Amino acid sequence: MNTSPQQFKIPLDFSKFNFEKIFGVVEGVKTLTGLQLQMFKTSIIEKAIAKYSDKQLTYIGDREKGRDFLGIECGLFYECKIAEIMPKVYKRKRSKASTKKPISFVLKNFHPGSDVTKQVYPEQTFSYVIFVDAINNSIGICDWETCKKNYVIRSGAITVFLDHSDVQIICNNVIAEKKSEFKPMLYKLIDEWI
Repeated sequence: MNTSPQQFKIPLDFSKFNFEKIFGVVEGVKTLTGLQLQMFKTSIIEKAIAKYSDKQLTYIGDREKGRDFLGIECGLFYECKIAEIMPKVYKRKRSKASTKKPISFVLKNFHPGSDVTKQVYPEQTFSYVIFVDAINNSIGICDWETCKKNYVIRSGAITVFLDHSDVQIICNNVIAEKKSEFKPMLYKLIDEWI
């Protein structure tokens, strides 16, 4: 793994993104918990990223597999992952040494019971992965080639492990713009619709 911070040319101007509004949405959907709402919550966050990207990204995650955004000017595809990207230092038991927990995310899920021997690293579907750290209100980015360096294939998924130096941090500790909590509005809409 790299020991120096990852630097690569990113064809987006992140200075034009409205991160305060993006993290206002992130904060507003935090109470959507449970497996049945996880994908819904992620879709809302992804749509917010596209909306507040200053027209640099368009959301395609609802109709494309393995990618969430299309770069409008550059024509490149981006994937979005919700993951904690800021380093945490952990003390090891019986040792004075400390270690940083790597960044990990599921790149691809497989059908339950599929043959592990037939599972291979998937074909490239995006050029960059955009990380949203909902704990530290941070955004980071990493390229496809780096994602291929360290992964594990298990019966249900391909999990990628990255060193913190593999991810270029775009913003950190963003103060979110206050927004209404989304869960009460969602349940009120559901009750009215039923």
